[in-house]
Amino acid sequence: MELYLNRTFDERRDNFSRLFDVLDRAQSNNDPTGMQMALSSILELVKTSPFKDFDSFKKSFDDPDHVWEF
Repeated sequence: MELYLNRTFDERRDNFSRLFDVLDRAQSNNDPTGMQMALSSILELVKTSPFKDFDSFKKSFDDPDHVWEF
């Protein structure tokens, strides 16, 4: 579970970092369309929960026959 959570949050951190880089470049280039697209993407990512798949993860965790692959 710890590995799952670490990877989930690492991915979110990386996505936020890339999106803010895109936003910074769009601002530097005075590109309103790029800024709007970056902000929309950031807001969509904010709306999603890193725990949205936790129920399926828990079901797998509770299943003694589940094969874990890393």
